[in-house]
Amino acid sequence: MDIIVPMPFIISVSLFLCIGLSMAALFNLYYQRVATGTALIINDLSGKKRVSFTNTLVLPIIHSKETLKMPLIPMEFDWRGKNGLKCADNIRVDIRLTVYLKIEERTADVLSAVRSMGVDKASDAEAVRSALQGILSQAICDAGQTSTFFTILKDSSKFHQTLIEKIGHDLFGYTVVHIAIDYLEQTPLRDLDPEDVYDAENIRVINELIATQKT
Repeated sequence: MDIIVPMPFIISVSLFLCIGLSMAALFNLYYQRVATGTALIINDLSGKKRVSFTNTLVLPIIHSKETLKMPLIPMEFDWRGKNGLKCADNIRVDIRLTVYLKIEERTADVLSAVRSMGVDKASDAEAVRSALQGILSQAICDAGQTSTFFTILKDSSKFHQTLIEKIGHDLFGYTVVHIAIDYLEQTPLRDLDPEDVYDAENIRVINELIATQKT
């Protein structure tokens, strides 16, 4: 006995399949994949921003999107000779350190970076270095002037902590994730300028220490 399938049923099933396949195709088309180390900033018609670190749906017309790169950015500071770091005990030191910065996967940090610098500049390592150079340089100077050379040399971890405190949190959404002190030694006396008031004091202090050690 032949089974006769009603035509309306066939049409309904076909229509359902067509709709289903169309919806799946549209979903796949507008399903935005977010790569590791990036954040997707989604703007709706009201101007409200939403941040996603995972794959998400971005609808045409309703949404606009921007991608923020969040690489680990090293900033190196190499201060030697007459540019050496000034310490609280009037001793200048040669220091080379690297500060590693990154935007963490936090909505507030991403939005802060976007507001402060814009997506393009916040994603550009050189632009970030340029924006934060002055802040970090001042923090290093302040940390040096609150620590003696012997304290830094004996316990670099304390100087490390002081430096983190001086840097603070106002870094346009970026966070200090690591500080590596690669080199730290007293600036040689030959590199100091006796005509400079600070250097002259530095030379006097070192000579007194040398004289004390000889007695």
